[in-house]
Amino acid sequence: MSRLINGRLLHVVTVVLAAVMTAQAQRSGALSDLLARAGQYSAGLQENLGVVIADEDYTQDVWSRTARLRASTGRILSRKIRSEMLFVQLPQQDIWLTIRNVLAVDGKSVPENKERLERALREPGFGYVARLRTIDAENARYDIGHVWRTTGYPTLALRFVTPSYQARFAFTLAGQERLSGEAFEKVKYYELGVPSVIQVNESDVTSAGMMWIRQSDGTIGKTSVDFKTPAGMSISITTEFAKDIKLGLWLPRRMQERYDELSGDSTTCLASYSNFRRFETSGRLIVQ
Repeated sequence: MSRLINGRLLHVVTVVLAAVMTAQAQRSGALSDLLARAGQYSAGLQENLGVVIADEDYTQDVWSRTARLRASTGRILSRKIRSEMLFVQLPQQDIWLTIRNVLAVDGKSVPENKERLERALREPGFGYVARLRTIDAENARYDIGHVWRTTGYPTLALRFVTPSYQARFAFTLAGQERLSGEAFEKVKYYELGVPSVIQVNESDVTSAGMMWIRQSDGTIGKTSVDFKTPAGMSISITTEFAKDIKLGLWLPRRMQERYDELSGDSTTCLASYSNFRRFETSGRLIVQ
């Protein structure tokens, strides 16, 4: 009788283990297929975007820990910035170049920046990438608080799922969520090591976060990324995407940023995007 019971128990354990292993293999296969579709989607989005300009409304607020302790709201500074946001593909680097050109600050126009993007793109020669980077660097002076201009872009996390970068991250399935009425798979990720994709002041910062990926075609509807700078600042960036009817692509619609300092002070930002349009030029734009 004892041998019979032990034999049955062993059989049950074997069946359970086989079922667990089968389920794990199925989840692993489902995740691999999902990431393959997401990688193709992200790479295709880069190609389809080409050179696209959008309108950005950007609010920045600085919060003081000291002010909060005094029972006030804690907000000590606020700024509203209206800009053009340029998305342009850099094939050689497998990334998008994302440039802000500030047009108005707290309702006051910046006349010297009017049509500055168009002029930089239309000028002859191959130096337009340097010109665009100069525009972005100069426009950083309108930021308040501790905003890291090299990270505050809505397409930042899309880079992590492109085929050439996926091996640098670990991914796990984390359930489902509905976005715009559609089901998306939630996929957690974290960076495996250095050199990291994102660097701050030439120092490595490893990233972690979540991606919302549509099962059928790999469309990415939302991203989040979190990391800490070498100075101890914690940064969190979440981007929501929606389908743009005119271009037929899922494009950034809303981005939230949070920058928390060791002192307890913080900077929060909220950006919204609209009026996506392709940059039209009579010449061929060659990315260097």
